[in-house]
Amino acid sequence: VALPSNTAGVFGPALATPATYEVSSAEMANRKKDAAVVLGLGFDVSQPGKADAVEVAAAQLLKEQGLDRRLHQAADNTKRFLQSLLEDWVREYRGVVAALAQRNVDPLLLNHSRLRQPCFKVPGGRAELNVSMEGIINACNSHQASLQAFTVFIDASRVSKWANRSTTGDLSGRVSLNLLDHYVNMVEIARQVAGASGSIAYAVSRLCVLADDPSLRSLSLSSATFAVAESRGEDGAENASGLGAAGRKRRRLDTNLTLPSDATILVNLFCAYLDTQLPRSNRMDRPFTRRFLLEGMPPNTEILNDQIMLLQWRQDPTHYKVIVRGTVWEVEPGRRNAVHAIMLLIHAIKRFKTGYIAGHNFNKFIDGILPPITKPKEEQPRSAPPVHRERESRSSPERHVRFSD
Repeated sequence: VALPSNTAGVFGPALATPATYEVSSAEMANRKKDAAVVLGLGFDVSQPGKADAVEVAAAQLLKEQGLDRRLHQAADNTKRFLQSLLEDWVREYRGVVAALAQRNVDPLLLNHSRLRQPCFKVPGGRAELNVSMEGIINACNSHQASLQAFTVFIDASRVSKWANRSTTGDLSGRVSLNLLDHYVNMVEIARQVAGASGSIAYAVSRLCVLADDPSLRSLSLSSATFAVAESRGEDGAENASGLGAAGRKRRRLDTNLTLPSDATILVNLFCAYLDTQLPRSNRMDRPFTRRFLLEGMPPNTEILNDQIMLLQWRQDPTHYKVIVRGTVWEVEPGRRNAVHAIMLLIHAIKRFKTGYIAGHNFNKFIDGILPPITKPKEEQPRSAPPVHRERESRSSPERHVRFSD
């Protein structure tokens, strides 16, 4: 969908772009996770002196897999593809927010800066007061006039890779797209990118920042942690109004909200895209992620003997490794770790699964990222001069008798 990103809605053009992320009490449902995942495989980057060993092992792996001669091209292609995913998602998100703002939906509600909209007039229906985004969607889907107001027709060649594949076209080559349904799909991608933190607003904010950075120089490996203020009474119970049993309000900064790093957001976005390329029973289904992304080692490691997975070894600073049939492939640590890990995962799928993912052929997609392997020509052994062959044949005691003799 090529919706204009700078369209001025009823609330102004500036509100169509998400503002800087701020922690709200609505995100206090996050559960705190350990800073590092303790595993019993490979090298631990946190140990002193092990970072150099990881770099040596990663370089040796690239040489063994034939990726050392085409490393720069493969890494650049992978980064370029990830950057295209970022730009396309942000363009679609900003476009659908601007289009919904033109239809009297509050951009603050769309950008998760507000939980409810004071008033919303349903096209063809009555006005709704203090309504949430879910209430707006349900109210609009129940009126035929609302469905027509929130449906746009676009050229089939301009449909985004993030658009719902169930959209239908007409004889003129145009495709109908429900803006509310498209917005829900984009939010679901942001929820998957946010990971366990569940902070959609933070994920959207970081996606917009990374999309505006073509070289990904602002990529962060550290997980942001914010202290969220809770309102509790003297009895220790949380109170929404902030008043305790004795009528006094006491605020404590005792809840930490761990947010994903930029490297984690990049990997989650890559997995979310491939989820959309595979058949799904519903928009919550994640066929690629559940097969190829692993956060922490399972109790029984024998199940990984026949698996190819992307392993998050550490959360802060973020470090990924690749597991190929029970063997750990070391990946270069640092800012290029996420890009190289995705590159190695694609290479492993190409080599050990012949480019098939869940029974679907992805060879064309993989070949567009990884350049073909060019094997060096083997030197042919030099043949002896003809003179020496004649001398050898003359000096040989055996004589080949012809029938003419």
